[in-house]
Amino acid sequence: MTYFEHIDHPKTPSILKPMTKLHDDLVNGHCTGRTLKVGKLIKKLEKNISKQVEELVDIEEKASINANKVNEMLQTIQRLIRRDDLSSQAKDIIMSEMEETYERLK
Repeated sequence: MTYFEHIDHPKTPSILKPMTKLHDDLVNGHCTGRTLKVGKLIKKLEKNISKQVEELVDIEEKASINANKVNEMLQTIQRLIRRDDLSSQAKDIIMSEMEETYERLK
């Protein structure tokens, strides 16, 4: 009989958990010679994928919130640069810092 390694681990990213758990269930069934209950495996996989989708939605919401915060910060910097009472030197410093940050994050 061929031996397969289990791949699920506590450090496995949650995004991969449904597939790693399914893999390990199949490996357990194969190694023990049990007849797998496909319907039960499918229901379990559907449940895990549902959790996975919920986590992805949460991640997307957090990313959207962070993007909005960054956008607001950039608009604030734009308003600062456009102010007439801000010296050219201060504007140059702000622009230089922004360009350095942009290059570092590319």
